[in-house]
Amino acid sequence: MRVLVLTPTFLPVWGGAERLLYEVLIRLVKRHEVYMLTPRQPPHVLQRHQQAPQLHIPFPIHRYTEKHRWDQVRGRRLHRGFFPPFGLSAISTTQDLVRRLKPDVIHVYYAIPTGLAGLIARWRYHIPMVLSFIGRDVPGPDTPAGWGYYDRLLANAADEVTFVSHYCRKAIYGHRASTKGIIIGAGVHAPLRVSPEQVLALRQRLRIDADTVVLFALQRLSSYKGVDVLIRGMEHLIDVPCVLLIAGSGTDRPRLEALVAERSLQDRVRFLGFVEEETLPAYWALADLFLFHSYYETFGLVIAEAMAAGKAVVSVRNTAIPEVVEDGVTGLLVEPGNPQALAAAIRQLIRAPEKRQAMGKAGSAKAMRLYSWDAVAQAYETALQGALAYG
Repeated sequence: MRVLVLTPTFLPVWGGAERLLYEVLIRLVKRHEVYMLTPRQPPHVLQRHQQAPQLHIPFPIHRYTEKHRWDQVRGRRLHRGFFPPFGLSAISTTQDLVRRLKPDVIHVYYAIPTGLAGLIARWRYHIPMVLSFIGRDVPGPDTPAGWGYYDRLLANAADEVTFVSHYCRKAIYGHRASTKGIIIGAGVHAPLRVSPEQVLALRQRLRIDADTVVLFALQRLSSYKGVDVLIRGMEHLIDVPCVLLIAGSGTDRPRLEALVAERSLQDRVRFLGFVEEETLPAYWALADLFLFHSYYETFGLVIAEAMAAGKAVVSVRNTAIPEVVEDGVTGLLVEPGNPQALAAAIRQLIRAPEKRQAMGKAGSAKAMRLYSWDAVAQAYETALQGALAYG
């Protein structure tokens, strides 16, 4: 099977979406021919994103310069975001590459901005198309309301569709009940082994007493993540010997640091900043509980990573999170925006180490069964083969 992949971003930009593409494609290329088409990223975009580690790319990447977008048409101030940023340069570039490579199937990541280029190539050259929704173009707090219309239009026109969660599909179709497509979560690696000596060294470096419970949070520090709720929850755990380690960077950090100072929680809440990937296994091993609060998630990759590391999770009953965390089985869920309820759930698991460990084991088993990269890649391969059969 010869697969042409269209994606709006790839290395050297590095984030959850780029990781998913890399992990899936390095597995598919072992059995199929894989080609990628992606635009060159302007300097200001590269400066805004984390740069990728040095990785071997076992498939050819064709890059083009995106000169024109649909949202840049005359009068764009009047349409208020209803015209999405479809890449117009991508349309002609995709057709040129289709003529040269003659792929069996086109795999489009993100309906917006790459979906239109894939759809036109599908119509013109009668090539099956798989469309994958993995987050950024799904209706949510950061997307204009009109984008949902285009998401549905492209999803209905594709030969096969994948959604990163059931919530993702529901967000796109709304009250229009649809069972179209395949649910394929994001992937995780099996946790690396960390020696007790490494964990002890990290605890000592952070000056955390041996009897202090370590609560770990990892996310981007932006307002919709609601990290302030985690901080305010610590006010209700003053009688519990615990410390909250917050890993991650983002624009909300100054406000969060001010909140910690205002509530006099400097000894109980610590900001780690961005934690390098090779350092994370030691933090997972050090943590007793993983905390995650967010007002909007189409999946929640970091939760799956915590589960893979064998950690019980305390999170919120919101958007796609309950699909990943089974309340009472792999963790505890509370209503979002409620620091008291969050603290009560944390207290419950701190006082029940056996229950906490059982949840960690259940979460690890679920993560390795559903979210291992091999399982995720196999699911995408099945979607591509299905589109080829139906196309």
